[in-house]
Amino acid sequence: MTPLLVLLTGSLPTQIPSDPTRCQFRILVPEEAFVFIAGERMRSTGSERLFESPSLRPGKKYIYEISVIHEGREVVRQIKFEAGTLVEVDFRPEFQTMTNAPTPAIKPIRPQWLPGRVWRA
Repeated sequence: MTPLLVLLTGSLPTQIPSDPTRCQFRILVPEEAFVFIAGERMRSTGSERLFESPSLRPGKKYIYEISVIHEGREVVRQIKFEAGTLVEVDFRPEFQTMTNAPTPAIKPIRPQWLPGRVWRA
């Protein structure tokens, strides 16, 4: 069964979440980026995206594939996590490096092309 994510509103605590069955994510991206977690497009906007996993089994390790698309470029990471943790992922350095590099002809990336993947580690 694929866990779905819940969008958090407000600011994310800077400590370990109080709910030991969930993982909280703080994802830092360029302002106008598209963010996909496990192939599902997140609707929130801004440079800081906050998400919470559904209930997870404590002690189990999980992996989400997080894809970020900005200005026709895509960065994909597989993020390991477990229940009761706070995970911060900063994609901004990769996009800053790409901005400073010469721009080759880029084929546009369409969000529907992204595969959705969630694995148990």
